[in-house]
Amino acid sequence: MLKTIFILFITLTSLLFSKDIKPVMIFDAEYIMDGAWNELIYNGIKKFEKTSGVKVEILVIPNIKEYNEKIALYADRGYDPIMLSGVESSRELVKSTMLKHSQTRFVIFNGTFNMPNAHYFIFSFQESSFLAGYLAIKKSKTKKIGFIGGVDMPALRNYLCGYIKGAKYADSDADVLYDFIGNDFHAWSDPDKAYAITLNQIKKNADVIFPAAGASTLGALKAADESKIFSIGVDTNQNHLYPNSILTSVMVRVDNAAYRALMASSRGIWRDQMKVMGLQEKGVELAFDKYNEPHIDEALKRELQNLEADIILKKIDLPEYTFTNECVVNGVKIF
Repeated sequence: MLKTIFILFITLTSLLFSKDIKPVMIFDAEYIMDGAWNELIYNGIKKFEKTSGVKVEILVIPNIKEYNEKIALYADRGYDPIMLSGVESSRELVKSTMLKHSQTRFVIFNGTFNMPNAHYFIFSFQESSFLAGYLAIKKSKTKKIGFIGGVDMPALRNYLCGYIKGAKYADSDADVLYDFIGNDFHAWSDPDKAYAITLNQIKKNADVIFPAAGASTLGALKAADESKIFSIGVDTNQNHLYPNSILTSVMVRVDNAAYRALMASSRGIWRDQMKVMGLQEKGVELAFDKYNEPHIDEALKRELQNLEADIILKKIDLPEYTFTNECVVNGVKIF
């Protein structure tokens, strides 16, 4: 009897998971364990490997030329799906590779790509960053807050626009300073530069800083803590890093996206080309725990919860900058 059950289990497992898929994840970064975006994708991949028994090839490429070459090379080698952490600097090459390998599935975790064999995730950063901007101004004494992005790209502009809108929603006179660290992969792993930019924004009277910059974020959080002002974490729950100064963390569940994409591929399910993951889908959210509880009283927490409900119900207009390419706040175009 036990032998029959075991054979049945093996048979069902083989039906659920297609062992002939050959997935590869290509990171456009210097390292994976950044405590942020890349590490989340990695965690989702590892969860899939443990669940399915299917091995995922992982490449970490810090050079744009080599990154582009590897995408084409692994497509030629028959890897499927090919997962990419970003395509902003590789659009034309990725498009030509997709056209050449029309039966190969490509998973894009950051950015839109309207091709039939592309499966991409749109994280509604503007929704969670709206809440972060609102919270920042409510806690600010100067009514001037700061934003630090890794690279100036649509996804980061989406973060920034939501942050500005949330701040202005809390106080129409709010002022938001913003800077970007660089224009290449190194911008995501330069905590020293993020530290310096944070100090510069503090000199200009910003007293809450929101860095959305991968591993560079850690430098900004450190500078804010040392300067005894508030900051906001990003991607993962970073509240515990500096419990005296981190107000909250704007979490992005890209780990769930990686796991879901791989599960869909392994089971031969390829439905929606685009998957939007916002507050309603729990793709983005603010972190509340014992570490930031002293900073946010119950009344302010209820305000944030009510705002979240209004965003989900579309009572607050927060279009994706990725689609509109403009940020309009109270009828004024900011950028």
